Amino acid sequence: MQPPVKRSKIHVAFEIGVILKGINGLLELFGGFVLLVMPSGTLQALVTRLTELWAFPTGIAVFGAFAVYQIYRYTHAPSGWLLALTVLDVAVILLTLAEWRRVREMRRLG
Repeated sequence: MQPPVKRSKIHVAFEIGVILKGINGLLELFGGFVLLVMPSGTLQALVTRLTELWAFPTGIAVFGAFAVYQIYRYTHAPSGWLLALTVLDVAVILLTLAEWRRVREMRRLG
């Protein structure tokens, strides 16, 4: 019988990352299915929430966290897809910032 192989911290982090990406994929699949079968009025109510001011910094923080994690992963395993996802996240952050400013200005003007 062979002794158990000691796993490095990097390997454990890799395994955790793969598991988290798998969970993320399942959640995205579930979310897409929910949006597909949701009545249109409910979807409209969900989208309307995106104009509440608290939603903007929350969204920026979430996409920022994704971008930081993806950059971290890119330093360990460079991938064109990972780089493209990070660029997309940064673009969404910039668009969210612009929309947040627009909504605040509209509310300020009444």
